Amino acid sequence: MTESESLLRASEEEVALVVWGERLWRERLQFRDALRADPALARRYAELKRSLVDRHRRDREAYTAAKGDFVHAILHGSPPPSAQASCGD
Repeated sequence: MTESESLLRASEEEVALVVWGERLWRERLQFRDALRADPALARRYAELKRSLVDRHRRDREAYTAAKGDFVHAILHGSPPPSAQASCGD
């Protein structure tokens, strides 16, 4: 865990529960599997998260929303946007 991620977690912990077999459960596994299968993609996602945690340090909802285009692209088989595009730069 990076220092930026530690700072975000220090202010708030989150537990996410999903129903086994439901759409959200399947999507989370699909996204996880895509990152595991492609180390370069996983690095890009980590880079995006690092840039967003600095920008949205105190706003978890904005942080999560800002990752949305990247996650959506992976789930729908499209190339993910660049980290800058996802950050709004």
